[in-house]
Amino acid sequence: MTADMTEPAAAAETAPPPPEPARPRKLLYVTLPGCWGGLIAGCLSFTPSLLPRSGTIQGIVWGITAAIGYGLGVLVAWIWRAFADREPRRPRRRSWLVFFISAAVLTVVFFGLGQYWQHLIRGLMGVTEYNVALVVASPVIAALVFCLILLLQGFVNVMNEAYSVRDTKTAEGIHQPATGLRSGGPGSVIPWDTLGWQGRNFIGKGPSTSDIEKATGQPSMEPIRIYSGLASASDAEARASLAVRDLERAGGFRDPGSPEVQPIYHDGRIVRFADDATTDIPPDGQAWSGTRALYMMHPSDPIVWWSPHLIFSKPDWISEPAGKDVLDGMFWMPFVTFWQVTADLPFATGVPAGHGHKYTSEYVDGFNAIMQPAGVTPQELTDLRKIIAGDD
Repeated sequence: MTADMTEPAAAAETAPPPPEPARPRKLLYVTLPGCWGGLIAGCLSFTPSLLPRSGTIQGIVWGITAAIGYGLGVLVAWIWRAFADREPRRPRRRSWLVFFISAAVLTVVFFGLGQYWQHLIRGLMGVTEYNVALVVASPVIAALVFCLILLLQGFVNVMNEAYSVRDTKTAEGIHQPATGLRSGGPGSVIPWDTLGWQGRNFIGKGPSTSDIEKATGQPSMEPIRIYSGLASASDAEARASLAVRDLERAGGFRDPGSPEVQPIYHDGRIVRFADDATTDIPPDGQAWSGTRALYMMHPSDPIVWWSPHLIFSKPDWISEPAGKDVLDGMFWMPFVTFWQVTADLPFATGVPAGHGHKYTSEYVDGFNAIMQPAGVTPQELTDLRKIIAGDD
């Protein structure tokens, strides 16, 4: 009986206290280390410069410099806490009092010194213009600029926190896709729960195959729909890279089996690629009507083939049959190939026409292929090529 009654008591004594509710982030939130950094940097903005400053310019420079100093102060405090292995804590009132007294003294001292230094600079240059009202207003201008910069970041933080709550929800009627052609579906590199409210709406909606066929009156492939949310990766660049990876996974680029040196995209219905527009442009025998776009790409054009991925990844084109002006023995090596192609970039146009990045008469054949003008004779095309190439 006693043991039964003491167990709940022991459990109650050792149970951890309930977590405190998260406090909402203020729109304008400042830290003491940041304020010290802003004060020091703001004072340094009064040191002599090359040119005299008006009160307006000084106020703007003062505010921007203080905001930069604030950021540096926060960064230094963060680094120190990381090494000290401690969490941030609320400053004591005495610490704030010391700061405010120091701020008042230092601001007055450096403001006075700044006016003296500006007076000397104006004397050296023979500048007599001096607007006392703007000088007096410069602290107000500085405060406004400083607060606007901090408010902007604070507004972004507040909005992110507000919308992050909504991002955990999904609109009614929206479900995780069962197809791998959409982000969040089977095989996708972007998890469904990282897409956010808008991302899940985008992926869960959109036209279906039947919708497209009904609108166009023609057979349609299932559409690919890719989205990367705020929670999908740490920053914008990483999110964009993730979206590209998911698009490549879903087959959103170049038709399967087509070579990189002359890729085929969506059966060549709109966009095609060619190194010689005087010959048949792949895919052979495929109608090319309506809107048309043609990319000209010489096999020896380093601007076409340069990519930072050459550092660590072997590209497909280097293993494919070499073009007419590329050595068969060219092969890929980490770093080396990247720097070789990079070194070719400045000289891409310093080669004869028809090679590298020097496109001249190719424009005639390219436009002839996409415009398909009626009544143009081969001789007229030859004459136009000579004119464009500068032979006549």
